[in-house]
Amino acid sequence: MVFACVLRSGGIYKPWHVHRLQRMVEEWLPGVAMVCLTDSPASELGCEAIPLETDWPGWWAKLELFRHDFGPVAYLDLDVVIRDDIGWLRSATQLGELAALRDFFVPRIINSSVMAWDGPRPEIAEGFRAEFDRKWRDWPDQYSDQSWILRRVPDAVRLQDRFPGQVASAKRPQTGEESIVVYHGKPKPWD
Repeated sequence: MVFACVLRSGGIYKPWHVHRLQRMVEEWLPGVAMVCLTDSPASELGCEAIPLETDWPGWWAKLELFRHDFGPVAYLDLDVVIRDDIGWLRSATQLGELAALRDFFVPRIINSSVMAWDGPRPEIAEGFRAEFDRKWRDWPDQYSDQSWILRRVPDAVRLQDRFPGQVASAKRPQTGEESIVVYHGKPKPWD
């Protein structure tokens, strides 16, 4: 299994966010490889850097993940906090489908802060360039990568259904036993 993240320069995330995530992954699942799709210099990251192939800004760059064959892969946003064993993500990569979070506030949509799958899924990114240039670039923030992914994989497995109690929103009450806390929007864990 591989852990993946994405860092597009020019935004709020910096190489130290990749280091932070890598330290957490290593603490809770030692020995697992980590890769970062990025336009930043590999020397700044401390993990394998895979150059971004598109100029898709911000979260849209995340769609490039699906073009690669990492084998079993778990994706984590740079602003998640891992606070307990994440070994369950190994099982999530073996579900045979894309697994993503059910949105914490609008359950019919997905949240792409934590995802898992096995092998390339080019059909998810396929056709995005034309769509992005035509209309997605100017859509309001709620029409993000998550909307595109849901449109391409409406039957994505919801991680909370398969692995209850493992992921929580930083904006909702928590039990303290979740292994991952998602900081979607603001505040961020370092604020």
